[in-house]
Amino acid sequence: MLASPKIQLGLKVLKGPIITKSRYEVKTESAEVEELVTKFLDRFFLLAASSVLEAIEWGYSTHEFIYDYDIGTKDLNLVDIQRYKPTDIALKTSVQTKEVVGMHVKPLKIDIMRPKSFHFVHNKNYNRYHGLSGLYGSFLPWVEEWAIGGLQDIKKLWFAKNAYSSGILYYPSGSSVINGVTYQNDVVAQQIANKMATGHIITIRLEESSKVDVASGEVNSRWYFEKGDVNQVPGGLMEAIETSKMDQLEGMGVLTEVIQSGGEGFGSSTGRSIPVDIFFATIQEILNNLLWAADRQFVLPCLQMAMKTKADQLPPYEIKSIPLNQELVIDENGEVVESDDAAGDMARGEEAKEAKKIQDDPNVKKAQAKGQAKNPGNRGQEKVAV
Repeated sequence: MLASPKIQLGLKVLKGPIITKSRYEVKTESAEVEELVTKFLDRFFLLAASSVLEAIEWGYSTHEFIYDYDIGTKDLNLVDIQRYKPTDIALKTSVQTKEVVGMHVKPLKIDIMRPKSFHFVHNKNYNRYHGLSGLYGSFLPWVEEWAIGGLQDIKKLWFAKNAYSSGILYYPSGSSVINGVTYQNDVVAQQIANKMATGHIITIRLEESSKVDVASGEVNSRWYFEKGDVNQVPGGLMEAIETSKMDQLEGMGVLTEVIQSGGEGFGSSTGRSIPVDIFFATIQEILNNLLWAADRQFVLPCLQMAMKTKADQLPPYEIKSIPLNQELVIDENGEVVESDDAAGDMARGEEAKEAKKIQDDPNVKKAQAKGQAKNPGNRGQEKVAV
């Protein structure tokens, strides 16, 4: 199922915004905690997020995190990850809380415990340990297209058997002499037919008894080839395949309009118009769960090791996910603020920077000072038209 191009496209559409557009805010009164948490999360999204999100197709993902000291610091940080196939893993849980505390890698016969193990679940409400694949809703339309005897098989069979007729080669009874060797005409005709392919040329020698009308092209010959015709694709076949592909995407939660259009609103030949907010809302939940798992399984243990303290003694902090559909810009005071027109605000900000640069130019200031010295009476006064 994962080999299907449409399934791969749908997975990229779901994961892409999470990996590239995700932003978060760390709320805490401790500047040290804010700096460390931000550094850990940045490293997580750089190295691990893309692989961890395979939980979308598998239902859950299992990884081993590899740590080392950051250059020039004494802080342990993520430097690499080792992915393990979910079916090769047996999860280890706490007897008291039933929470996952590690995993057993069956092929290697080793245990990997927190904080080296990382376990992420998609659709946790179905199963807290193994979740539910995001491809669950796509399975039936995928089978309709790719199963034996499905739409793709029908298409290949039709194009192989019925795309065109090869034509008919008429031959006389008897035999022909070719390069001094006598061949039966039926054998020669069959060999010619077997070797026919698109673009091939057939030559037929005209005997004295043969007649050719040059004006009309009519041939009266003992050997004659009647060319084949291209058949029309049966109505509804290609449409059914395209419908099945769209059903697979929508079964994953990817709206058809997301693939076919873009901009402020998604719209297509389906007649529906889908706001961008609806699409981002479908993947915002995945991002929220990913941040929660990253905090509990990765950031919190790393923070404890970096600050050499227990979890209950750490300064309180909160990681807040910024909505994916929210545009942010930096204002003139250096603050990150929301914007309804990010591109326009950025352009206006650049214009303001250029204007301020001109105002601060020493030559401009000198020219303004000279102008004020020549007309001291006009300072602070307005000209009134009479």
